[in-house]
Amino acid sequence: MSKLKSFFIVMAITICILTSSYCLRSVLYPLQYIEEYKLYCNEFNIPLSLGLAVGKCESDFDSEAISSAGAVGVMQLMPSTAEYIAEKINYNGEINLKDYKINIMLACAYLSYLLTKFDTEKEAIMAYNAGEGRVSQWLIVDSNLQNIPYDETKIYYSKVKYAKFVYDNIT
Repeated sequence: MSKLKSFFIVMAITICILTSSYCLRSVLYPLQYIEEYKLYCNEFNIPLSLGLAVGKCESDFDSEAISSAGAVGVMQLMPSTAEYIAEKINYNGEINLKDYKINIMLACAYLSYLLTKFDTEKEAIMAYNAGEGRVSQWLIVDSNLQNIPYDETKIYYSKVKYAKFVYDNIT
């Protein structure tokens, strides 16, 4: 399929999603845990649409999700990342990553950290997926991150960017 044809198909689907009934949008792009996302995205100064997009792409808002790599919960945090960010924000409570409130709080804090560490949202999103060390290394070789070695991260970035666009238009 040509790139132009693919582009028009994606745009047609996007238009359908944005103009279709609330019911269809809520199935494809739910606003699950919206109060927690509003609270923590605001507290950690990240766009609500970004927080929702990461939750959608990481686990489809499944608080019980565990990846093969060991990432846990709604926003698929690695336990070591959760401990690291909890320390940075002086969170002293229990770190139960299957508790959606704790998971969303720590993930939003981590996204905020990444957004301040990196120059662009693209870099921060890629770091959320591949790790900040890898992205920092990639930036030395490719300042625009056009030729990164991880296809998974390229696809992840595209998914999050698209979901963020949808959430920007429905929240």
